[in-house]
Amino acid sequence: MPDLSLPIQEAIFWRGLFIHRYSGVEHVVTELLLRATSYDDYSPLGDLPFPWPKRLKLLTRILDAEGPIKPYGDQIRQALIPITSLERHRHMMAHGMMSINVRGDDPRSVYLKGHDWISGHLGEVTLEITIDDLIAMTQSMKPFAQSLIQCISQIFNDLRLEPINVDPRTLLEIKPRSI
Repeated sequence: MPDLSLPIQEAIFWRGLFIHRYSGVEHVVTELLLRATSYDDYSPLGDLPFPWPKRLKLLTRILDAEGPIKPYGDQIRQALIPITSLERHRHMMAHGMMSINVRGDDPRSVYLKGHDWISGHLGEVTLEITIDDLIAMTQSMKPFAQSLIQCISQIFNDLRLEPINVDPRTLLEIKPRSI
């Protein structure tokens, strides 16, 4: 365990762990979507969308569709619902500029600030949370993330959903997107 004797060190550590856990969830769900849409039962549902909320909608369509993944739907939903309820926090943890003790009244308060589209306009978004709440939130996510990852791994094994073959020469290609 790193030295967490200062609040800023503690906040950075738990923020990183939160992002790590959430990104693990995004990764396995995306991997499931890629593998499933190459399966005949699910290919008509479309290609992998962007951003994350659209991927969750595709996952819902796959879980609702008749096919070999449907029996796993309840387990996936039970694990995913508590995690996705933290989406606003995930967004701010990943993209917000973090400050500690901005107001001076609580040395263990974390303040995150960023910009995002709100009702068609670019606006400021903020999140204030204590380090203790950040720790609790990060720890509460762990069993759900583990359950989801185990379930999706089981799907890969049971259905023999093979990894997607990617040409290693194109792995680092970055395609621009309009914002």
